[in-house]
Amino acid sequence: MLVGIDTGFFYALEKKKVEALQIWEKEQLVISTITVYELEKAFLKGSFPHWSRFLERLKEACTIVPVNLEVAIRASHIS
Repeated sequence: MLVGIDTGFFYALEKKKVEALQIWEKEQLVISTITVYELEKAFLKGSFPHWSRFLERLKEACTIVPVNLEVAIRASHIS
């Protein structure tokens, strides 16, 4: 199943929450470039200490979608 995740998901994953770990291992994941930005910003402020190594894994594990006007409008209808 295709699952869209956001920054909050990665905080749950960092805390090793069971549901987040299961989703990470079993689902086909999609994130936006905004999520990558937010995670990088959090890393620069001291969160996600293993982010630089994790970023390479993220590129393989997730489809990363750029956000343009059409994507932003569609996302607003989903949420």
